[in-house]
This record gives sequence, C-alpha cells and structure tokens, in this order.
Amino acid sequence: MESNAAIKELARTEGVFLGSVYTGKGFAGLLEHIRTGKVEAGSSIAFLHTGDTANLFEVQGGTGGLGSVSSV
Repeated sequence: MESNAAIKELARTEGVFLGSVYTGKGFAGLLEHIRTGKVEAGSSIAFLHTGDTANLFEVQGGTGGLGSVSSV
C-alpha cells in the first residue's frame, strides 16, 4: 500500500492525519504487515505518530482537497 492511500484510510476512519514523508510511509508498512499476516490477528499494536505533518497540505491529494481554497 502506498503512503497516500494509508494516510487517506486513517484520516477517513479515525480522523487522524499523517505526513507523507515518514509517518505515512511507516503506517503504510504497518498496514501491509497486518494485511499479509506478519502481525498476528488480534494483536495489540501501538503506532506512535510523532508529527511529520508540516507538509501535509503541500502533497497533491494528501488531504482530499481540505487544504484547497476556492473563491466564492
């Protein structure tokens, strides 16, 4: 799974936004491990989100248009 898809999935399901540089890639890797069975079903997992959101609105499509400004 690519990081943008992981970022969107977490934002949609939990309301948490990740940056695309480090935490988004890390979370994508975690989801991949879960989906491929490298993490046992029913395991307790903690994912530490340390920030990395400085460029959140700079990455095309990363926020699903939340950062776009339209004229009225």
